[in-house]
Amino acid sequence: MFPDDVATMRYVLFCLLSLSFNRNLAFVLDKQNPYSQFRKWNAGLNGTLELEFKTDQPNGLLLYTDDGGTYDFFELKLVNGALRLRYNLGGGAQIITVGNNLNDGHWHKIQVARRDEHTSLMVDGVTQSKTSRGKEFVFGKFNTNSDVFVGGIPPSIQEVRCALVACHGTPWDTVAWSRFMHPYPCLSHILPTAHVQGVLGKKAALPCDIQPLAAGDHGSMVLWFKEADGEPIYSYDVRGRLASQPRLWSSITGFGTRAYFRAAASPAVLFVDNVVSSDAGIYRCRVDFKNSPTRNLRLNFTVITPPNRPIIMDAKTRDQTRLLEPYNEGDTLELTCEVFGGDPKPKVTWYLENTVIDDSYEQRPDGVTVNMLTFPSIGRQHLNARLVCQASNTNLAPPETKLLILDINSPTIPTTDKNFYLLYD
Repeated sequence: MFPDDVATMRYVLFCLLSLSFNRNLAFVLDKQNPYSQFRKWNAGLNGTLELEFKTDQPNGLLLYTDDGGTYDFFELKLVNGALRLRYNLGGGAQIITVGNNLNDGHWHKIQVARRDEHTSLMVDGVTQSKTSRGKEFVFGKFNTNSDVFVGGIPPSIQEVRCALVACHGTPWDTVAWSRFMHPYPCLSHILPTAHVQGVLGKKAALPCDIQPLAAGDHGSMVLWFKEADGEPIYSYDVRGRLASQPRLWSSITGFGTRAYFRAAASPAVLFVDNVVSSDAGIYRCRVDFKNSPTRNLRLNFTVITPPNRPIIMDAKTRDQTRLLEPYNEGDTLELTCEVFGGDPKPKVTWYLENTVIDDSYEQRPDGVTVNMLTFPSIGRQHLNARLVCQASNTNLAPPETKLLILDINSPTIPTTDKNFYLLYD
């Protein structure tokens, strides 16, 4: 029986570890005891780590160890009920995912095994494996490797480990962590964020710097991720291939056939055709180099929805047909320009020819942006003048406009020309 304060919490994790010990140890993690620390795992070229756990939480860090904060690491966590192993043995980060609904409150057995360049993750007898790239597969050095942390990481080393993971290919996910597990949303603090905008229905360009810092090096693979999702949505791979013959892949749940990568551009660019609203979000571009450490770049992509075309009407009658009726020289023209939609809300401006005459618009609670124009004492000098209402919320697309051309009914104009009206496009 657990203590009442633990039994009433849904945030409980049990672990049973066998880290080359001669005994098994069971323990519980909660908000008072958010993590546990064990002695180093001597993974070397060959090694096995086993543990059992049960929880009702779909997301959280189970285990973490690294080479002392330099390059290599193992990170084992639950993500949406699946178990995910991320690791780096010198050739770039790798991801192995096994299982689903592992937060069912039952015991599950895990085994992480190292065999030279091969690493495998087994959950309840189901195994997935991956082969590391590069020539060096030893996991750090035993003298400098970190301890093994279960359930979280001590605050004293979070920043160093966060920088290690962010720089070498795998950020801490900002998922809904359990109360007993430390959140690590540190990628946003480690990596600078570039802000990029695109227009709904148009083409957008997401930049990614793939130029190596070292001479003679080159990018071998570029992966694109969206927000906290650990699986890539787009990949550009020239490992063992000519740069002119890359292997390209785009997830159907991401950009699908709308995306294509241009590595020769400076900087390299992921183009996205026919941008949709759901494309907005935080993206990460990960560049794996042949020799240099992995580079991560973070982008905040905003999708702009253009406004609808302006509607012009008579301010008093709110009638568009009134604009076609005659006016007299010396009258005061009172017009309303209304614009529906737009995200962000547009600026609505009146122009006489190319001169701004009124930029005092109002954004109403119903989502309509309004600019009411009062134009006193129209006269012969305004004959055939172009009056334009313009709505714009970005420089990436031309503004939406509505045009009026004035014609004047004046006592000094010959009778055959006495038609004072507005030509309305």
